Amino acid sequence: MVRLIAWGHPWEIVAVDVVPNDLGPGSVLKMVANVRRTPADIMPAADTVARVHVGEVVAGPLVFWTLLLMWPARRITLRLCRVIVGFAVFALAEGLTTAVQLMHDLPAISEMLEGVPDPFTPWERWSRFLEGGGHFVIDVCGVVVTLWIARYLAGMGRRNGAEISM
Repeated sequence: MVRLIAWGHPWEIVAVDVVPNDLGPGSVLKMVANVRRTPADIMPAADTVARVHVGEVVAGPLVFWTLLLMWPARRITLRLCRVIVGFAVFALAEGLTTAVQLMHDLPAISEMLEGVPDPFTPWERWSRFLEGGGHFVIDVCGVVVTLWIARYLAGMGRRNGAEISM
């Protein structure tokens, strides 16, 4: 996901790995990146290393899937549709939020290379929102979107004249 987001920017993602935490127990997701002044530059102007604790990634699935699976459903097909849609919504939400947390320094470094003394980019604001509990907001919104999409898809069969036993 980070390579997809970095495409078209003066950033090169060198590596993304899960490594042991140097500062304590557990593991971290580590991203190494190069920042260039312009995408056409050959040599990087700065190198950066970003880390996200793997333990922080556990809270999202716990909230999302517990809320989604505990939501009442009258039909088993609706519940199955929710799970299928939930995988796609959850993967997209977690991929984007984790990528933003890893990459939030790259736009700031780009702006510093352009001469902005103390940049505070929208990426930084979004990262602070996520770190301040925004993950829970994203997870709850993801569940609501999943419920809406699943209800729409489960109702399509009846509207098209197909008989679905539930």
